[in-house]
This record gives sequence, structure tokens and C-alpha cells, in this order.
Amino acid sequence: MNSTIKKVVVLGGGTSGWITAALLKKILGTAIQLELVESDDIGTIGVGEATIPPIQHLNNVLGINEIEFLRETKATIKLGVNFEHWKNKGHSYLHSFGAAGKSSPFCHFHHLLKRMKQLEDDSYLWQYDLNYLCAKAGKFAKIQSKNPILELPYAYHFDSIWIICKVLT
Repeated sequence: MNSTIKKVVVLGGGTSGWITAALLKKILGTAIQLELVESDDIGTIGVGEATIPPIQHLNNVLGINEIEFLRETKATIKLGVNFEHWKNKGHSYLHSFGAAGKSSPFCHFHHLLKRMKQLEDDSYLWQYDLNYLCAKAGKFAKIQSKNPILELPYAYHFDSIWIICKVLT
């Protein structure tokens, strides 16, 4: 009995379905027959897509140029996810995509945080998080550095319709 997979059916369209189909096609090529099934009864929701930094790897594998992607999807860069009314009404929390702080040879960063907490400085963490500081200031630039503390991991918020059109071509 030959157990080789000959056909893959992706059930459900939208951004997730189309990206799944595009990735399978890119990786497996003509080795499989690919079919995407989506409902004619379910229309486009019309909201933007929120992503996390690995979206850049996905776009690279699919051969999607970042500048074209940003332009065509009307994307904005995001440096984290903001949670409104997190602890209670009116409170918000920004989950940064970056790493906070840097250890030095004689003092790991978590020791500094612990000491600052003992001093009751409740803003201690955020002054060491570059993504947080840039997000709050509305600033972004691609930084080319071998120092990971200077990296600004980012993702996108975009209009998903372009992705579906791009995958079809």
C-alpha cells in the first residue's frame, strides 16, 4: 500500500487559510495537489491582521518583499501588543516584543531589577526596554547591530485582502 500523501485540502479561507495554502505550495510545489475550500456564505470580516515578529520569516519564505508588503497592505509597524484595561478599568499594559535590560559581567540584569523594586521604583523595567520606549515615543528604525539589546523586534498590523490576492498570483 502506498501511503504517500497526494492531496492536501485546506479547510477555511481568510488570511490563515490562504497563508497555509501559500506556504504548503511554496514548500511542496507540485509534489502534492492542493485545494483550498472556503465558504461563499462567510464574507470578509474587514478587520486588520495583527501579527508577531515571526511574520517576517514567513514573508521571507514566501518571497514577499517587505517594502511592497508594507505599501500594499497599508501596514503599520508594531513593537508590541497593548492590552487595555489589563488589571482594571483604565489600566493598560504594553507587552513589548523586545528584551529588557542587559547584564554586565558582574551584575545580571535581574539583580538590578530586584534592587530597584526594593527601592519601590515601579517604573524600573520600562526604562530598560527599547521596544517599549520607542513604542511610547512613536519612533521606529531598523537598527543593524550585533548587539541584541539594540534590536527592535517588530511585527505588522495590516489589511489582509492583499495577502489573498498575492497568493493567487
